[in-house]
Amino acid sequence: MDFPQIGRAVPRKEGRSKVTGQALYLDDVRADGMLYGATVRSPVSRGRIRSIEFDPSIEWGKFTVVTAKDIPGRNVVAL
Repeated sequence: MDFPQIGRAVPRKEGRSKVTGQALYLDDVRADGMLYGATVRSPVSRGRIRSIEFDPSIEWGKFTVVTAKDIPGRNVVAL
């Protein structure tokens, strides 16, 4: 078997678009009706979030907030 690429630099197909800033990343994609999500974690390693305070100046009715209480049964979801 002949492997001419072994020991040589292989040019990346997407290299030029990345270094010129033209590459399209998932964060660049937008679609009508697109939903966004965010995860809130404890700022302390292995810490527990005991409560979440919501800023009353924000219209929270426009958002869906999911907490551990929304997961039925034992919560084994690791983030």
